[in-house]
Amino acid sequence: MVILRLYDSKEYNKTMKKESKHIKRVGIDIHGVININPIFSKLCKELKSKGYEIHILTGPRLEYPYKTNIEEFERIEDELEKYDIVYDVLFSVLDYNVKKGSNVWKNERGWWTDTKSWNETKGLYCKEKDILLHIDDTKVYGDTFETPFGYLSNETMTIEFSGIDKTSDVIQDFKCLEKYFTFKF
Repeated sequence: MVILRLYDSKEYNKTMKKESKHIKRVGIDIHGVININPIFSKLCKELKSKGYEIHILTGPRLEYPYKTNIEEFERIEDELEKYDIVYDVLFSVLDYNVKKGSNVWKNERGWWTDTKSWNETKGLYCKEKDILLHIDDTKVYGDTFETPFGYLSNETMTIEFSGIDKTSDVIQDFKCLEKYFTFKF
């Protein structure tokens, strides 16, 4: 397995010259999804066994230590290892925006970019990489997605899907989540 740490799409495009249109790709957020819901470890393993390419999309910069609300990590990989997550590609919202030249800054709480750039980055990435479905706990991101999006609410234990049919193959492959979440279309 090749694990990529992405800052821009050139590295990805050079490295992943497989049958690009035939690869099934999904995106999953860490904070608010993976770190709160242990079932995502099982889901990622099941999806890998079915031939999916797992893209982990997260806010923090990949080469810098960061803090969550409850702990600190030296690297994103350390947090994913803690939650036993298998994946192929790591993507950082902040690294993407640094590369793009967006307004990015650091303060005592960590690295940041402007709200518009932050909110639209995952949607742009998913479109560019032909992600079949992205799961995230931030509902406003869905407004910027042209590709299928699943808003995961930890409060109501639901996943609200948009841009995808409930009979699609990718939804069928996500069925193990129905034991924990109500699906809404």
